Amino acid sequence: MKATSSPPKVSLLTPAYNNGAYIEETIKTVQLQTMEDFEYIVRDDGSSDNTLEIIKKYSESDPRIQVIAGNHAGISKGLNEMVEYSRGAYIGFLDGDDLLAPTALEETVAAFEANPDAGMVYTDYLEVSPDNRQWRYGKRCAAPYSPDRLLVEMMIFHFRMVRRTVFDRTGLFDPELDMAWDYDFCLRVSENFPIVHLPRPLYKYRVHEQNASTKMGYEQIDASRRAVEAALKRRGMDDQYRLKVEIFSRFQIRKKKKTPA
Repeated sequence: MKATSSPPKVSLLTPAYNNGAYIEETIKTVQLQTMEDFEYIVRDDGSSDNTLEIIKKYSESDPRIQVIAGNHAGISKGLNEMVEYSRGAYIGFLDGDDLLAPTALEETVAAFEANPDAGMVYTDYLEVSPDNRQWRYGKRCAAPYSPDRLLVEMMIFHFRMVRRTVFDRTGLFDPELDMAWDYDFCLRVSENFPIVHLPRPLYKYRVHEQNASTKMGYEQIDASRRAVEAALKRRGMDDQYRLKVEIFSRFQIRKKKKTPA
């Protein structure tokens, strides 16, 4: 049941699916936030591992953590459920295997307050190894933001936070574009609101073989294509421009694992 106290300033949402190896560390970075006026909603998407058990353990001792145990519905439907359940004036997004810097919420909210017209604020990020050792500054951080450039390059990566009122104009996430839900949403936001880039690495993106981005294949490329084509149509540009998608093959040679004799 939803809490009856006054709404928090921030609702932080995490869709979790088989994140048992990482979700505990993710939750701990949320608990260490310097800004304490938040609710943390974690929706388990029908995990087959111990993800839900770990989330429930933390929610029992921290009233800010709320758990939704759902069926495997996909990220867009899960996020839509959490948005409708949430109460904060600002809504942030954290993947179930990633990490936040202690000041992430505080600094992002401050950026909104300094830019009252902004609909979204996004930060820089660090790429880290599965054991949380820093690898490199996020590859997408260097790209400057502009609504036009966003049509060909998704630089709005992590950390992202939006005003709740943004959804009144853009609508929720599109389940038909589940593999590019964030790209499609950012394009829609960019057409209606200023977006502010906060050049501070306040998010750690964990790179491992189970990442959706790491496993990016044709389905994600096709979903991104459809998101951009929809944006061109909304902007009245589809009669002048068409999207060309270039796909480059990449090959890797790995050492074979020895099989027992």
